[in-house]
Amino acid sequence: MASDMSGQQYNINADTMAGEISAVLGAEKLILVTDVAKILEDRDYPSSLVKEIDIKGVKKIMEDGKIDGEMIPKVLTDEGAGTMITS
Repeated sequence: MASDMSGQQYNINADTMAGEISAVLGAEKLILVTDVAKILEDRDYPSSLVKEIDIKGVKKIMEDGKIDGEMIPKVLTDEGAGTMITS
């Protein structure tokens, strides 16, 4: 939660905020820790982890509703855990 100068409150996604701050700072990496298995081909099957995908693939699965909402900022990694997104 955050508020503006007039006291209006806003619900701010912390992962999105961390990503924006990292970008402004020119960070080499942003590591987000979560209790979900990253991108799954099928949400009902944790073993369906997508281990690597390119940006076009990410856009496609977002359109298909396989990742949405709070998961969007959590899908990036360049190590062997979670999902690595390549360009």
